[in-house]
This record gives sequence, C-alpha cells and structure tokens, in this order.
Amino acid sequence: MTSALSETLSEFVRGAAHVTESEFCAIGVTGPLGELSHFGRTMTRTTVPARTLLSIPLTGRSGKVGTLFAVQGTRGDDSSWSSLASMAGSALETAILLDVMQRKERASSAALEIAALISSEDGRDPLPLFSQRVLEILDADAVNVAVPTADPEVWIVTAASGLGSDILAASSFDISTAAGFDNDDCRAALLTDARDESPRTLHMATAVELGPSMVLPMMGSGRPRGAVIVGRARGRPGFTAVDLATVGVFANRVAAALDAADARSARERAATAEDRERIARDLHDHVIQRLFGAGLSVESIELGMDDGDPHAARLDRVVIDVNDTIRQIRSAIFDLHGPVGPSTGNARAQLSAVSAESSEQLGLRPSLTFSGPVDALISDAVLADLVAVVRESLANVSRHASAGRVEIAVRATPSHVELELTDDGMGMDTSVRRSGLANLDTRAQARRGTFSAGPRTDKAGTVIRWSIPLT
Repeated sequence: MTSALSETLSEFVRGAAHVTESEFCAIGVTGPLGELSHFGRTMTRTTVPARTLLSIPLTGRSGKVGTLFAVQGTRGDDSSWSSLASMAGSALETAILLDVMQRKERASSAALEIAALISSEDGRDPLPLFSQRVLEILDADAVNVAVPTADPEVWIVTAASGLGSDILAASSFDISTAAGFDNDDCRAALLTDARDESPRTLHMATAVELGPSMVLPMMGSGRPRGAVIVGRARGRPGFTAVDLATVGVFANRVAAALDAADARSARERAATAEDRERIARDLHDHVIQRLFGAGLSVESIELGMDDGDPHAARLDRVVIDVNDTIRQIRSAIFDLHGPVGPSTGNARAQLSAVSAESSEQLGLRPSLTFSGPVDALISDAVLADLVAVVRESLANVSRHASAGRVEIAVRATPSHVELELTDDGMGMDTSVRRSGLANLDTRAQARRGTFSAGPRTDKAGTVIRWSIPLT
C-alpha cells in the first residue's frame, strides 16, 4: 500500500487509542494468503494476554476488510469500540479502493510513458524504465525483468531495479527450478516467501533475502515476451491479487507496445528490401547495359583510328574507366542484395561473398582462408573497411596483374586483424601511382594501422598487407 494510506490508518489508530486511552491499537488487513499487514502501532498476539486483547472485525460494503486489534482502555466500552470499528471499516475500505485506483492510474501513466519511449526509436532499452516503474508502483524492494534465450530452459535478466540489481542484472537462471515457471512458460503466481515454494524457489532469492514475492508473464501476441519478478523484504506486507492484476495489465501493455514496434520494424525492413531489390534490378537491367553499350561504341571508334593517333590512348582510358564503373555498380548491386540493417558476427560470410563476386572479373576464384575467431572479434565498422580493402585489392589484381592464382588470408587476434593478399601475376609497376592503393593506405592510417604493397620475394607476383589494431 502507499505511504499515504499507511499514514491515514496510523492516524486513525492513534486517534482511537487516544479516545479510549488504550495502550495498544492497530488495524490489520488480511492479505491474499492469510497473512496480516499492520498499520500504525503493531503488536503480535503473544505479547498481550488474550483476556485483555480485543479483536473486532472491520466490515465495509463489500464485506470484511480487516480487523481492529486493541487493548481495552479506561474510557472505551463495547459500544465505543463497535462505533470505532464501524468507522474504521468504512475508512479502510475507502482507503483501499483509493489506493487501488491510484496504483492503476500510475501504472497507466507509466505504460504511456514507456510506449512513447518505444515509439521514439531513440535506441534506449525500455525494460530498465519498466522495472523501475514497477518497483515504485508496488512499493517493492526488488524487480527483475527476464526474457527467454535460445535455450528454452534458460532465461536471462535484462533489467533489474532495487536490491541486488548489480548482481542480478544480466544473470541467467534455469526455469525448471524457478518459482512461477511451468513447462517452459511463465505463470502468474503470488508467493508468501521467495524460498518457501519447494522444490522451486525465486531466482532472486539467490542474491537477495526476500519474503513476499510474485511472478507474472509479459504477454505479447499470444506468447510471453518475458517475465516480471517482484519481491519485498522479509517481514513486509504481502502482495495482493489486485497488485498482480494491476502490474499484469501494465506488463501486457508494454509487451503489446514492443510487439507493435517489432511489427513496424519488420514492415520497414520489408519495404526497404523491396526498394533495394528494385534499385538493383534497374541498375543491372538499364544502367549497366547502357554503359556496356557505350563502352563497345568507344572501342569500335578506337579500332577505326590510325596507329599512333594521340586520341586512341584517351579513348582506351575511357574504356577502362567504363569497365571499372560497371564493376563498381555490380559491387553495389551485390551490397543491395545483402541483409537490411546492421550485421554482426558475419565477417566470414561477407568476405567469402566478396571473394566469390570477384571471380568474374579475375577469371578465377580466389583462395580464401581465415585464422582466429574473426566473427567474434571483427566489429561492423572494421568489417566495412576490411570489405573495401579486399574489393579494391582484387580490383587492382584484375586490372594489372594477369594473375593465374590469388590467395587471401585473414587473421584475427584479440589485438589485431591482418589481411594478406598475394597473386602470381606480372607484379607492380612502382612508377605508376594508383589511387586505389592510396585509399588502402588511408584506411589503415585512419585506424592507426599499416599498409604495404610490393613484389613477392619467393616468386613472381605481388603481396598486399593491411593490418590494424583492435584495441
């Protein structure tokens, strides 16, 4: 219950004790599982002789709402206590209804707040805010939000607020032994004690000493997106069915907002994929064909020129540039056919695809080898540079080397990523400055790395080395 409700009841029992000159007066509310929650001055039955303790039921319009406990005072008689009990019953019922209404309003406002955060698409995870709001609304001591993993038996805590949050955040637990879970699923449950649901216990009880607790699912589109686990310290009042229902509605609204965001993202990805497919098709069917036709026209003009014509060399340069442009457009088409959105852990796949893509230009398929956990160590940003370096290196081989074999080696360690590309072609003309190789050097320097390109020492051909630190 809220502190305002607790203070109201405390004021009532203090007033009743003053009027009757009673040494002890308290109001107890019967919880959902039979436990008593006391407000104001409290005392257990064993500390007061039974013959001096009054126990008067408190009733409202809906029936019994609690019990008034008191020691007979010097002024009070039975009729006085009956009148006080009648007033207390009505006041308690009204206070409880007001408390429930306020909690529901706070939960509704919090749901709107989190839905706005989800819709804003600013990249912030909404679940930490959700767990904090649950903690506040229920006056709880600890809240965890857990979600399923690839292993159906294991769930992981993605947000934690209150006691033990530093320990429980990002922790995982086996749901086969966790209270509130059954048959790989989360079930709504009220617990009197986090450790008393043998053989199942609340996973938070491993890090925090908790008493009353509850578990409930975050229901999405017919399936739980996660679970909300809430606990209070030992000795504190238990949760009620109303608490369970209030947070249940809150959790489901958040789950629905997350589902809607997922659906919106899926639609946007589908639309983007369609646009990319259309652009790729237009580039292939129209732009490349027109460039190819233009290149053939220029070549035919060049063939009709006299030997030694000064314009022939310029036309030859135009043909080379057109062919380079066609290759770059084909590379762009390949990228457009790739995955929509950020990619992680796919360095092997992307570099293999780039290698395969170059086969047409080279007239052969390069040999590609990997050493070390490249997928785990190479970030998206580094991978973008690495892909560009491989493409440009292979383009240089296709233009100048006339190679019969090309080998690519990618090595990744926790401290560095290294690329070595070798060919058995004619070797490099060091008198010619190539902008492509300058770009490779620029990329390496931007990442505090090194770049070199030169003749092989063991046989004919060229070796390109590109290395950058990962730390």
